[in-house]
Amino acid sequence: MIPRAAAIATMTMLLVQPALACPVEAMQQATSPAAVAAAHAAIIQAGTACSGRQRDWASQLAAGRQLQAAAALQAARRPAAEVMAALDASLRYGALWQSFALRGDLRQTIRDAQGRVDYEAASLDYQNALNEIEAGDERLDPVPREVIASLFRKAEQTRMLAERTVASPPTRSGRAGGLSARQIRSFAVASVALPIQFEFGTANATPGGARAAEDLATMLEGEGRPPITLVGHTDPVGSAEANRALSRRRAEAVGVFLIRRGYDAQRIRIQGRGADAPLQIENRDGYTTAQIHQILRRVELVRE
Repeated sequence: MIPRAAAIATMTMLLVQPALACPVEAMQQATSPAAVAAAHAAIIQAGTACSGRQRDWASQLAAGRQLQAAAALQAARRPAAEVMAALDASLRYGALWQSFALRGDLRQTIRDAQGRVDYEAASLDYQNALNEIEAGDERLDPVPREVIASLFRKAEQTRMLAERTVASPPTRSGRAGGLSARQIRSFAVASVALPIQFEFGTANATPGGARAAEDLATMLEGEGRPPITLVGHTDPVGSAEANRALSRRRAEAVGVFLIRRGYDAQRIRIQGRGADAPLQIENRDGYTTAQIHQILRRVELVRE
């Protein structure tokens, strides 16, 4: 047990000692991944010597430095696994939209042992990039509308190619985000391609298409079932007349499903465009003809 006089002396000494400085210099000077990791760890371990703002700053700076490392590795044509590791490290430090976007691009170049691309993860990366853009400060990080539109299209087309239904991640505030958003900064969402797939030449949804229709119904119910237009589209195979008729039947099938879920039929309009209005596909050369046709076969949702 410490004697009372000694305890008082110890407390007095602690009060007059200057507070430990937050070790920010090492973080400012760190460039290599190892140095960044060590400097960030030192700030986190410094506890109350560093303010919450300083810890946030260190995490964002570390995320940015790892993103720079990933970009340098990619420019040097290093193996995709190395670039992916740097991007994963960046996102562990902080959620930068650029890291999500670059990781989405990279995922589309990587195939597993069965030769498959993880389009589901790529779509989620693009959607998370959109969410981080929306959450960011436009004055500090202005993102051109064209960049947002490109990311939105990438999120759409990879979701159309995913083997499983991809749910849209919510924003930080809990609102509908990703491909379910109505507005992302200056980019107003005019329409969104739904990942509702159909059996060949029919208006019968595949099992995955049925799950996607369930997700659509849930999303629209959460929005109060607004007036909508469902627009059917096909790939260019077949006659124009047959494609317009098929695209309309598919849009009607989605509408009938929603009505059975309680949607007011008066709030649903149907259009069939056939192959007349193809999507603008990003990185078209990276897809096979079959994949492009799969992206083009869609029902689009237009909220009014």
